Amino acid sequence: MVLPSAHGTIDLRSVAVDRVVTVTDDTAPPPSATAPPPPPTTTTTTTTTTTTTTTAPGTAPGAPAVTAAAAQVRAIAVSFRAPTSNGGRPVTGYTARCTSSNGGATGTVNGTGSPITVTGLTAGKAYTCTVNARNVVGTGPWSPASAKVGLANVPGAPKITAVAAGSRRVKVTFTAPTSNGGSPVTGYTARCTSSNGGVTGTINGTGSPITVTGLTAGKAYTCIANARNAVGSGPWSPASARVTPAA
Repeated sequence: MVLPSAHGTIDLRSVAVDRVVTVTDDTAPPPSATAPPPPPTTTTTTTTTTTTTTTAPGTAPGAPAVTAAAAQVRAIAVSFRAPTSNGGRPVTGYTARCTSSNGGATGTVNGTGSPITVTGLTAGKAYTCTVNARNVVGTGPWSPASAKVGLANVPGAPKITAVAAGSRRVKVTFTAPTSNGGSPVTGYTARCTSSNGGVTGTINGTGSPITVTGLTAGKAYTCIANARNAVGSGPWSPASARVTPAA
């Protein structure tokens, strides 16, 4: 381009530009800095270990050993030793059973240890008893049977030897029964009954004689007696001869 000048014309194409103006745009973003590397990633692995315990199954226990069988009233106390082997598992209980060889009722009772008293047995009958043991696996074999045990029975009947009438009373004399049933006699009862309308009289006593009072004068009576022990009362004796109390 040619411009007029006081000194003539100037050809701008021949003018060298000796200054460069740098214009900065404040709105531009600052030079990009190098971004720091991301933090390392931590991976946590949880391992669960399951322990399985295997318990040996074991077996049922062995047989106990009966050491004693003691007769009681309609019962037997069975003593025993624990089995020599519990089968590898603790014994949790025992069963005692008593059976009769002559018609008595069988009795079975559970328990946790010795002795076990087997109840509900029959008086006067003979019994043998066995025991077994059990654990969580099962029930073991029965032990060998105990020695035979005879249970006590009621006593036999007394025997009236004499009756003597008094005033509205009768004195009854008797002998003890030949058998006490295996248990001591603890008392007797005498009873007098009338065949022609007299009042019945019954009196308890510890031995002979027993005088039965409260009878009816002028009435005929026969008398009987029985004995009792811990098991119970035995049978009545045969009746006495007939007597008549006075007024």
